[in-house]
Amino acid sequence: PGASAPRAVIGGFGATESYAGRLRHLSDKIGAMQRDGQRIVIASYQGRRLQRLLLDQGLATTALEDVEEFGPHGSVSLLSGTLSEGFKHKDLGVLLLTDAEVFGRHRHRRRRLASHGAERIFLSDLQPSDYVVHIDHGVARFNGIVQLGETGSVREYLLLEYHGDDRLYIPVEHVHRVQKFVGLSDADPKLSRLNTADWQRAKRRARKFAESMAEELLGIYAARELATGHAFTADSSEQSDFEDAFEFIETPDQQAAIADTKMDMERERPMDRLVAGDVGYGKTEVALRAAFKAAMDGRQVAVLVPTTILAQQHFDTFAGRLAHFPVTVELLSRFRSRQEQVDVLARLASGVVDVVIGTHRLLQRDVQFQDLGLVIVDEEQRFGVAHKERLKSLRKSVDVLTLTATPIPRTLHMALASLREISVIESPPEGRLAVKTYVTTFSDTMVRDAILAEIGRGGQVYFLHNRVQTIHTWLERLQVLLPEVDMLVAHGQMPAVELEDVMYRFARGEAQVLIATAIIENGLDIPNVNTIIVNDAWRFGLAQLYQLRGRVGRAAAQAYAYFLYQKRHKLTRQAQKRLQTLLEASELGAGFRIAMRDLEIRGAGNLLGGEQHGHTSAVGFDLYSRMLNSAVERLRGQEASPAREYPPVIVDLPLDAFLPDEYMGSYATKVREYQRLAQIMGVKEVEEAIADIRDRFGELPIPVDNLTYLLRIKARAQVLGLSAVTTYGRELLIKFPSSFSLSPTVMLKATACGMHRGTPGLVWTDFSQDAQWQTKLMKLLDDLMRWNA
Repeated sequence: PGASAPRAVIGGFGATESYAGRLRHLSDKIGAMQRDGQRIVIASYQGRRLQRLLLDQGLATTALEDVEEFGPHGSVSLLSGTLSEGFKHKDLGVLLLTDAEVFGRHRHRRRRLASHGAERIFLSDLQPSDYVVHIDHGVARFNGIVQLGETGSVREYLLLEYHGDDRLYIPVEHVHRVQKFVGLSDADPKLSRLNTADWQRAKRRARKFAESMAEELLGIYAARELATGHAFTADSSEQSDFEDAFEFIETPDQQAAIADTKMDMERERPMDRLVAGDVGYGKTEVALRAAFKAAMDGRQVAVLVPTTILAQQHFDTFAGRLAHFPVTVELLSRFRSRQEQVDVLARLASGVVDVVIGTHRLLQRDVQFQDLGLVIVDEEQRFGVAHKERLKSLRKSVDVLTLTATPIPRTLHMALASLREISVIESPPEGRLAVKTYVTTFSDTMVRDAILAEIGRGGQVYFLHNRVQTIHTWLERLQVLLPEVDMLVAHGQMPAVELEDVMYRFARGEAQVLIATAIIENGLDIPNVNTIIVNDAWRFGLAQLYQLRGRVGRAAAQAYAYFLYQKRHKLTRQAQKRLQTLLEASELGAGFRIAMRDLEIRGAGNLLGGEQHGHTSAVGFDLYSRMLNSAVERLRGQEASPAREYPPVIVDLPLDAFLPDEYMGSYATKVREYQRLAQIMGVKEVEEAIADIRDRFGELPIPVDNLTYLLRIKARAQVLGLSAVTTYGRELLIKFPSSFSLSPTVMLKATACGMHRGTPGLVWTDFSQDAQWQTKLMKLLDDLMRWNA
C-alpha cells in the first residue's frame, strides 16, 4: 500500500539519444532525487557494470547483496538481479528502479535447455522397414528391436534382414555401427549379401572416389582456407553496451554460436560459418552482434536476404537495435525508389553506410563498397546459381555468416565434411509451443471453421495459394464462404509500393486473412498470425513446407498449420512422404530431421555429381560423408582424433538387460537412448549416463539396472584392453590380450573369487553358484584397473 509506478520519475529517452546521453540523463535525475533525501535502489541484470558507468558520471553507489535493509536517506544502492518493474513509496521514502525504468524495456528470460549438438543429425529414429547400413555388413532392412534369450538372460537386438533369407541380430550395444540409409534417389537400395566380399568391395570403391572428391573440394576451398583476411579486434566496450541492450537472456546454444562467430572473425582466415536453428530461435541476434563487431572495426556489412519483405523486416530489426549507436543502417530493395537506391549506393561507396540490407540487388555490379568486411546471408538456398557463384567468390576474402532454419543437403554436407563451420541453435524460446499440424483433403467447412476459430481468439490467418493467375479466384471463393471477414491479397508480381502497403495493413490488423503466395515463406514475422492454411500443399518441397509452418507459432499462443490437397489429385509417393514427415516431425527443433528427410525423399541431386552417384547409392550418404570427411582430414595433414576408441570388447553375461518400452515412454526415445549408450566410453561417462537415465525416467527397474551393470563392466574392460567378459556354459571367461601380464597379486585376488588361469585369461567355473558373483566380478576389474595403473 502506498506504492506507485516510478516510470514518470525518470522519464523516457529520445529515440535517437546515445547510450552515453542516456547515462548522463539517468545520473542527473538520480542525483537530484538523492539531494532531496530519497533512498534509491537500482535492481539491474548488469548491476556491477552499471555501478562503474554511473561512477564515470560522478555518481557514487553502494552495492547491495540483498534488500533486507535499505540504505540511509540520500543513498544510492545497486542490486544485481532482474525484476519486472520498480515502485516509489512515499511513506518509506524509497524509490526502486529496474531495467524497465532505467532503460525503458524489460529483460525477458528464455528457458535454458541443453543442446544436443549437430551430431544428432544422422541419428534418425529407426522404424521397421527402414533401410539401414551396418558398417561391417552392408545395406539391410531394419525389422525392429526384438528380445532373445532364456529367462535370466534376455537381451535386445536389432533385427536386420539381408539379401534372400539372411538375417543378423545386432546387440543394442552395437547400434552405433548402424545408420539409417539415405540414398540419392527414391528407389529402394540393393540389399547386401552376407558371407561374400561384395560389401567390402563396395566400400573400397566408395572410399577411393571419396578421396578423389575430397581433393577436388579442397581445391575449391583452398583459396579461402589459405587467404589472409581481416582479423577483427577483440570486443570493445561499445560491443558490451550493445549486447547488454538485448532484451532476452541468451540461450546456451545462442551464446555458443555468438562466441564461435566472434572467434572466427578475430582470426586472419576469412570466416565461413553456418548458423542453423529453427524459426525464432535467435539466429538474427547472432548476426546483429557480428554486424556490430564489424562496424565498430570500421568495416562495412552486407545482409543478403531472399525477399523484399524479409529485407524490410530485417531493416526494421537492425535499425531498431542499432538506433542508439554510431552505426548507419540502410535498405536496398525494390521497396526503395530509384533515386533512394542511387543515394544509398553513393553513400555505400563512400563508406557512410555501415550496414546495408537487401535482396540479390546487393550482388549486382553497380553495388560498390568502400571496405566490405562481413556478408550475412539469410537462407542461401533461396538464391540462384549466379548469385551463389558471386557469394563463392566473396568467401575467398570476406567473412561470411550464413543463417538457415532448414539446412539444404549441400550446406549440411559441407558442414559435416569439415569444409564449413556450423553452429546449431536448438534451445526454444520460453513458452514456445509446437505447431499442431494437420494434413487432409480440402473442405469448405474445415477451412471456414479453422479461420473463424482463429479470428474468434483475436488472431489472424495466412491462406497460401501459390498461383498468381488464380489467387483472386480464391479470394472471391473465400469471400463467399466468409462474407464477414476482411481479407487482403499479396503476391510477388504486385508493384513494390502496393505490396508493401498490403503487408503493413495486414500487420496493423486491418484484415483478418491474408491470401498470399509463397512470398511469405521467408522471415515474415507477425506474432498475431497463428493459423496457416496451405492449399495444394503437395506442390511444395519439404523444406518449403517446414518454412511455411514456421510462419506461425512465433508467440506463446498455440498455433495451427493445415496442409491441404484436393480429392481429385492423387498424391505421388514423394508428396505423401513429404506430408507424412511434417506430421512426424512436428516437435520443436525438428529442422535437422526435416533436412535429412528431405535429402532422403528427393535425393541429393547434383550434390555429389553423376560420377559419385553410384558409389553413394551403394554405401549410403552417411557412410560416404564420413569417408569424405576422413579423406579431407587426411589430405589436410590432420591426424584422426586420438582414439577415444578403446579396442572392441564383448560383454555377454546371463542377465535380463534391456530398456523396457513402458519405462522409456516411446519407441523413438528407446532407440535414441540405445544409440547414446552405445557410444559412451570411460567409467566416469558411464556413471554420468546412469545418473541421467535415473533423473529422466525414474528409478531403474531390474532390466535397466542389469543393463547399467553391463555398461559398467564394459567400461572397465575397455580401459583394461580386455577382448571379452563372457560366459560359456557354466564358465565365466575374462579374456586378456596376449600382451597382458597376470601378476601373482592378480592371480591371488582372482583365486579368492574362485577363478583359475585358463588359455584365454581367467576362468571362473560354476560362477553362477556364487550369489555374489556380480559384486566380485566388478571388484576384481576395479582392482585390475588400479594395479594396471
